[in-house]
Amino acid sequence: MIAILKLNQLRDFIAVAKNGSLRAAAREISIAQPSLTKSIQTLEEELGAPLFERSARGAILTPSGAAFLPRAQLVMEELRRAREVVSQLNEGVGGRVAIGLSPAATTMFLSTTLRTFRKRYPDLEMRITDGRADLTMPLLRNGELDFVVGPVPPDGFGEDIVVEKLFASTRVITCRRGHPLVSAPRLSDLLDQDWIATAVSGRLRSEFDAIFTSRGLTRPRSVVHCENTFAALELLLNSDMVALLPRSFAEAAFLRDLLTFIAVEEEFAGPDIYIIRKAGLPLTPAADHLTMQIHKVAENYSRTAQARLAGRG
Repeated sequence: MIAILKLNQLRDFIAVAKNGSLRAAAREISIAQPSLTKSIQTLEEELGAPLFERSARGAILTPSGAAFLPRAQLVMEELRRAREVVSQLNEGVGGRVAIGLSPAATTMFLSTTLRTFRKRYPDLEMRITDGRADLTMPLLRNGELDFVVGPVPPDGFGEDIVVEKLFASTRVITCRRGHPLVSAPRLSDLLDQDWIATAVSGRLRSEFDAIFTSRGLTRPRSVVHCENTFAALELLLNSDMVALLPRSFAEAAFLRDLLTFIAVEEEFAGPDIYIIRKAGLPLTPAADHLTMQIHKVAENYSRTAQARLAGRG
């Protein structure tokens, strides 16, 4: 016989898993600790497996509990989404949209799309998360994020994630305005410079080295490997260091008067940028509307990039 689980049991279980103790969880969800204990015990009985190990250190997930947690979270997130769908369809208000944006996607899409989106959904709560895959994929899989905009790593994400290509980006050698080598004609003229290496795929060192070795050049001797966008900006703005960054990032409005790029004769392909979603999980009307706005901006960017390449040729 299949046990019928109650939503409050899932809520209670998630709270204990999050807090690591019954006392803290009871305080968070405002119920008496004995009631919470009974709820967890009943859930364990219905599932036929212990979900927590109780000890002086608190409540620690068992292997069964760890396997059950993401599914319980997904059920609760799906219920929240279902309520939001009904609210947005009938009233055009309510709910939230939660997304992850890579640095390049942030500079390209955020201000332009958000301005239009907020006019349509002024009362909706927005949540924006750093678009790094190691941060966003767990949130996307358990339903906490609606979608992510950013690159896809070489080995992909798995069958439970679907991707939709937005555009192929390009990268440019970026430096502060007034840099002494801003007119350098070739990449080889910059080998003695101090470089900042940033990662697209997560394979920072090999990815950076390939930029040079694929062109028959030796790797620069002085390299700072940087996975923090703001740290890279701080170094670029206050030194003569250079970095290969997405063109959309280098041309961002808030950086336009501070950064420029060195127009060497070589061209540098960037990663393709995608909308990344959990398979089989429909978007709410608000999230779907936001993806349409993002598509419009991406189409305009692609047309501009094609015109730039045609002019260069």
